[in-house]
Amino acid sequence: MTGAQERRSTPACVAVPPYATARQRVDAVGGNTLLLRWVVEGGTSTAVALAVAGAPGAEVVSAATVSLGVLPLVCPRRLLDAVPDVAAVLVRAAHRLTEPTVEINEAVVGLLTCLLIALKMVGLVDPPTLRRLPGVAGTLASVYATLPSGGAAGRGAAGAATTLHEVFKILAAAPEALAASPGGLALLVKWARQTGTPHQQWLADTAVAISLFVGVYHLLAAGAGVDGAPTTLPSTLRRAGATWAHVAITHPSRKAAAAGRLLALLATHGAGMVGEVLADAPWAGDFPNPALSIFGDDANGHCWACGAPRRADAPPDTAGDSLGPSLRSCAGCRVAAYCSAACATAGWRTAGGGHKAACRRWAAYRRVTVPELVAARAASPTRGGGVSTRAALFPITSIRHGGFSGPPGSWPWHSGAAVRIEEAGLHLADMVVIADPGSLSIAMVPAPEYVHWPSAVAAAALAAPLAAHGGRVLRVIMREHPPTVRGYGFSMDGGSIQLCPCAENGCTSGNGDDA
Repeated sequence: MTGAQERRSTPACVAVPPYATARQRVDAVGGNTLLLRWVVEGGTSTAVALAVAGAPGAEVVSAATVSLGVLPLVCPRRLLDAVPDVAAVLVRAAHRLTEPTVEINEAVVGLLTCLLIALKMVGLVDPPTLRRLPGVAGTLASVYATLPSGGAAGRGAAGAATTLHEVFKILAAAPEALAASPGGLALLVKWARQTGTPHQQWLADTAVAISLFVGVYHLLAAGAGVDGAPTTLPSTLRRAGATWAHVAITHPSRKAAAAGRLLALLATHGAGMVGEVLADAPWAGDFPNPALSIFGDDANGHCWACGAPRRADAPPDTAGDSLGPSLRSCAGCRVAAYCSAACATAGWRTAGGGHKAACRRWAAYRRVTVPELVAARAASPTRGGGVSTRAALFPITSIRHGGFSGPPGSWPWHSGAAVRIEEAGLHLADMVVIADPGSLSIAMVPAPEYVHWPSAVAAAALAAPLAAHGGRVLRVIMREHPPTVRGYGFSMDGGSIQLCPCAENGCTSGNGDDA
């Protein structure tokens, strides 16, 4: 293979979309740790300095394009290898832009948006690090307070506010940090109070859910046998009793209204009502984190053959849309996704059987999975009242409290996930499971697509577990960096599937990073 062939990673069927072009160029320098660190730290500081100095917006955007607009989206793991503290770099830059001396104009709002998008993408890959970062919730609250509401800058601020809200969803799994952040809690109360438009209702829904989670955690953790422990909600949440009562009466979502009612009870009666709240909490399980939807955002679809996130015939003006126009579905199973007919043909015939060998399995999976989840979610009081086909196929699932306690081999959900995959007609090797203990969640993702995610682990690490147990192995990837890949082998015992005895810490376990 020639050097030119080695560098070519995008098949000819893709009409060189910006994503593919960026991926090629970044891959060419991704192994240079010093260069990546210089680009991120130097590019970010230069962009902030230009924005603070009032430079033209084009100069600010140009300085931030590579460091904030490309690297976190295209090669987040290489970025985290080179700059382990990248989340801290981004938060410091955002904080600098909230200082009173900075004039908030369109360029500054654009840069804040870039910073927030980069922070979100890094947080999706490595949420534990973002959640441990001191002061991040307070900084985000300061950023929100800085965003203008009118003029050209105000129009751009709407996107920044939405992304900031999504970062808060990642932080929701760190209730102890949020409970200690009056600014962060005040922002949640502000979001909860505004329910006039559908967008505001969406913001309020999540804000109330996070507030309830934080409040219950605070009372349970504080009251665990400690003398003098607080018996009331954090003061910011406790003083917002009128807000919670208003949400309970006015919010159109039954779940949000129920959460508002429970928060109002806790604000009035404190720890004495925790038992009733837990018994009546409007979410499944013993009390899982309610803000799980954010983890669907890194799974918006990639071509199963080449990894392109959109169709090859997409016009240039859709370059910013992760799914627009939508990828083509396989005509047989309606699950596999491709950017073009050429990629569908290539995927059908790849070594090892390709999609031809698995198409019927995926069709069976779709027949079982979609009706179940669509019916369940259509009957629930969620926003929109329905569910997309993709969300039905690859749901983000809540795990009961304690589901990640003890050695990994003792986690109780392994067997259930394996049974669900096989009963739906698939092989265990067809899926990977991505787990986030912080949010008590798992996501099932098709292996042929996952390998093309920018955050995917190294191919060798992903394939290694399949060498055991004849390939009947559930592969679990921890949502962290460096990533951990564990394989759990299964066997049939008395007609039921059983986790093999060697799986106390995973039949196979290792670092999934390619560094």
